[in-house]
Amino acid sequence: MVPIELLGGHVDASNERFENVIPMPFNHVGPAMIELHGWNGIHIVLEGEGVEATLIGEARYIETFSASEDSTK
Repeated sequence: MVPIELLGGHVDASNERFENVIPMPFNHVGPAMIELHGWNGIHIVLEGEGVEATLIGEARYIETFSASEDSTK
């Protein structure tokens, strides 16, 4: 069922948690877990001994985001 529209999720890498954001590029060696939540109860969990993520394609503007507007804080 991929691609999906993501509603939220997090990345756990060692003692760090990234809630609803993935720093890019991202490279971590050691225990890691990515948990993604989509519509209709779709829940994807990936666990492993490392994670590497890079962007592909050209960046495009989506919307302005202000951390002060973040309802998860």
